[in-house]
Formats: sequence, C-alpha cells, structure tokens
Amino acid sequence: MLAAKYVFTSGQPFESSYLDAWKSFCGTLTPRYQPPSPDFFKVKYLDLVDDELRNEMKEAINGHEVALIQDGWSDRNNIAVISHSLICNNRSYFLSSTECKIHKKTSEFCFELIQKANSLTEKNRSSRDQYYHE
Repeated sequence: MLAAKYVFTSGQPFESSYLDAWKSFCGTLTPRYQPPSPDFFKVKYLDLVDDELRNEMKEAINGHEVALIQDGWSDRNNIAVISHSLICNNRSYFLSSTECKIHKKTSEFCFELIQKANSLTEKNRSSRDQYYHE
C-alpha cells in the first residue's frame, strides 16, 4: 500500500510502473520483487488510498484557516487542466481538477471553478464525500 500511496500522492501516472528505471529501482531494493502493474494500483488500492487521504485532509482543515489555490496547465495533448488544492498548516491537499476540453480558460470560467472549489472546501469541513473531478 505504501507504493500505491507514493504513486497517488506524487502524481505519477500509473503506467510509470512499466518503466525500466522503476523496475530497476525496485530490483535494487529487493532483487526478486516484481513491481505492481498499473491495474494493481487502480483496482486494488486507488479507493483505499483516496479514502485515507480524504480523511487526513478533513481532519487537517477542520477548525483551521486554509488557502485555496487554483493552478492551470496543458497536458501533452494540449488539453487544458485546472486544479484546486488547499494549503493548511504548511501542507497541501488536492481538492479537485477539471479538464477544460470544451471550455476556454477565461476569467469567468476560472472564477466559476474557484467558487465551486470554495463551496467544496466548506462542505469538506463537515462531509468527506464532496470531492469532484470533471
């Protein structure tokens, strides 16, 4: 489960487990170890680690001031992504992300997303099942 938590929290793609460098690294730690496949991460651990991280964030933000951060970039296929994170007690917590396939990154659209994220932040102070990913 620690390998899955590393992959999820670092933002590494699941497919990185196919990379020779990853296999070599794992082999150096334990020669007979075979790194898990992407499906292993997605099927077996994704929900478990996601629940653990959500609970950790909920506990961290309850009763504390947070900063809501919005960031945007384009992936290698030039599809825009806008992401939201919370900063609380010098730690960052992923909140949401949106692929902007049909939307232009206008100030109005970004403001709409930040309002959703702000509302989501308030809801997460009392309920853990309010994350969104579009």
